[in-house]
Amino acid sequence: MAVSAPAAAFECPAAQARTSSSAIKETPAQIAQLTRELEGDETGNTAMATIWELKSKYPKAGFNEIVNYMVTAYCPIVAQNASLSDDEKKDRLMRYSRQIERLATQ
Repeated sequence: MAVSAPAAAFECPAAQARTSSSAIKETPAQIAQLTRELEGDETGNTAMATIWELKSKYPKAGFNEIVNYMVTAYCPIVAQNASLSDDEKKDRLMRYSRQIERLATQ
């Protein structure tokens, strides 16, 4: 009988290395500021404005870099929500990722 491994605990992704020409070169302080702004972004306006700003500021940044950056900034909001299980946190982060993917293609 095989023993299944316990599910991995919820963890936020680390910011991507800023070494390539397509990387979004925001500082940890800028990422933290965006996290605070996204916390109250009920309408998605902050996310949309940020995506447009990133596209303008980093024209070589691709779709994946933008989505990863936004998800990395949003994740601490989900991680802090003690009322959610790890699975619910993962689901919420996946929903947010899909929302950002839609916004980033507009």
